[in-house]
Amino acid sequence: MGIWYKKISYGTVVWVANRDTPIKDKSGVLKLSIHGNLEIRSGGNNMVWSSNSTVSVGSNSPVVELLDTGNLIVWNENKNLIWQSFDYPGDTFLPNMKFGKDLVTGSQRSMTSWKSPDDPSIGEYSSIIDTDGYPQTFGWKGSVLVSRRGPWNGLGFSGFPIEKENGIYTTEFVVNEKEIYHIYALKSSVVQRVILRWDGKTKILQWIERIKDWIVYADKEWNASDWASGCIHKKPLNCENRDGFWKIAGMKVPDTRRSWYDVNMTLGECETACKRNCSCTAYGSLDIRNGGTGCLLWFDELLDTREFDAIQDIYIRVDASELEVVTFLQNTQYTDVYL
Repeated sequence: MGIWYKKISYGTVVWVANRDTPIKDKSGVLKLSIHGNLEIRSGGNNMVWSSNSTVSVGSNSPVVELLDTGNLIVWNENKNLIWQSFDYPGDTFLPNMKFGKDLVTGSQRSMTSWKSPDDPSIGEYSSIIDTDGYPQTFGWKGSVLVSRRGPWNGLGFSGFPIEKENGIYTTEFVVNEKEIYHIYALKSSVVQRVILRWDGKTKILQWIERIKDWIVYADKEWNASDWASGCIHKKPLNCENRDGFWKIAGMKVPDTRRSWYDVNMTLGECETACKRNCSCTAYGSLDIRNGGTGCLLWFDELLDTREFDAIQDIYIRVDASELEVVTFLQNTQYTDVYL
């Protein structure tokens, strides 16, 4: 059972229920139980797939409806939500769909690729928001980490080119005590989707009615990391008030799994907090809009860090003697310096 666009000339599937349990004949039946569960059964009434809803229906009869957004929902007569397909994405991220983690239930709204272009069973690749430390988006191939888009900085993901404001869509990243998620919404009548392809590439696709085909909205792959570059200190930090901070502009910020953050601190308070903790190796703003707000501290190694065409700054802790050399090199009028 799948969902695809109605007004597009050929079937573009955006969601499949029984991805790994196909029915090989025409005996399949879709049912809605009195308990509010969607069920796919084969000819012998064998259960093939179920929505496994745990929400109580009460005394009201459940109703199933496919919304114009592409969300298949089950609710009772009082419009209380019982289950929705948007909570269980496949390889497609649609407008108004949440991509992230429900901190109350612990469930992940992640993306998983198809096995091949014409086989919707779960493939090798997945995309997930990791909440260990400050939240960031990871790409996996099986159990191997292959990409890191970086944390949200108020305008976009640190490791992904930030577009100027456009008239097509808006994007938002939400962090609160109940959930952490990324969501986008269309501002125009265009048809657009984000897809994690079977080969691991993530693309933004937009339907062009004139040519009746999907085109890549921005021809940039969302594989934002080679996991090869990082920062190490030439001289060990002594944490005796002789350390300083080297500002590097235009950076993809390091891996945030070993990090701490506070949304209310100023950048000055952030520097003080880092300097007081001998394990702190770098700091920066959480949100880079309007001069920067919030505080993000890194501990231990600074992994997957590189210069990037962005407006994100990071302040790396260095020994005072190294900071003097950096200052000299930045201010010197000579092009060749030998130390």
